[in-house]
Amino acid sequence: MSGPITRCKMMFQIPADSISFAKSDAGTYDARIRVAMVAYGHDGKPVNWTGGVMSLKLSEPQYAKAQQTGIAAPMEIDLPNAESSLATGIFDVNTEKAGTLQITVNPASYASVTPPAQ
Repeated sequence: MSGPITRCKMMFQIPADSISFAKSDAGTYDARIRVAMVAYGHDGKPVNWTGGVMSLKLSEPQYAKAQQTGIAAPMEIDLPNAESSLATGIFDVNTEKAGTLQITVNPASYASVTPPAQ
């Protein structure tokens, strides 16, 4: 990737009922999911990607909260300071089910906001 770039922080909020949890003998709720992002330039060619595996091991209270609020999956990716297409994907390793979403982003158009001094 050449030219100016911006580090973008993305937060996936994954509904817990879309992930297959297995209750372990230790009483935790376990799951493994792969999360990935691929950025494409205006020409449709990939310019950057990132991803990884999340191994979840939730206690009973954490699992109950996740059922209400979902699972947070924060990620960061460097994007060119121009309009890009960002494809995201989540893969449940246990069930082999996947979900994807593609959005258009333009980091150069984000305004930097500084809170007023008090």
